[in-house]
Amino acid sequence: MAKTELKLHAVVSPTETVVVSAYDKDSKAFVLGFPGVDQVMEADYLGVESGYNTDKLANIGYTTSPAKNVHAPVINEFRLSLECEIVHTVTVGSHTQVTGEVKRIIADENILNEKNKIDLGKLKPIIYDEEQFRYLSVGEKIADAFRPGAEMKKKLQ
Repeated sequence: MAKTELKLHAVVSPTETVVVSAYDKDSKAFVLGFPGVDQVMEADYLGVESGYNTDKLANIGYTTSPAKNVHAPVINEFRLSLECEIVHTVTVGSHTQVTGEVKRIIADENILNEKNKIDLGKLKPIIYDEEQFRYLSVGEKIADAFRPGAEMKKKLQ
């Protein structure tokens, strides 16, 4: 198959869409909120509007509660949130990469399966395609993890 060399750019696609909430940069903490496909308009608005200009959350009718394990706000309307503490930051080109340690996971019960695990089919996360500037939803299951590779491994032995 023919290959084409592309212009250098950040390749993070596809990636799950998240909304980051924090009180300020000195709190050393943040919360990742995972919007569902039914919240695409609100999530996109939170990304395109500046908090310096307006109270974005109030504008869309969203509320916050203090996180229990870190000093940051949890956006109540997101069905999945990760409370994180900053452990490392580094400047990479024009961006700052932040590494956080997850201190607490909060999930609405209606997105959990019978084993109390997150069910992506119920969460319906938004997938962001930076290459084509569009949002996608999670598709259908194509295989059970670790089974196709294990089958191939058996055949090759």
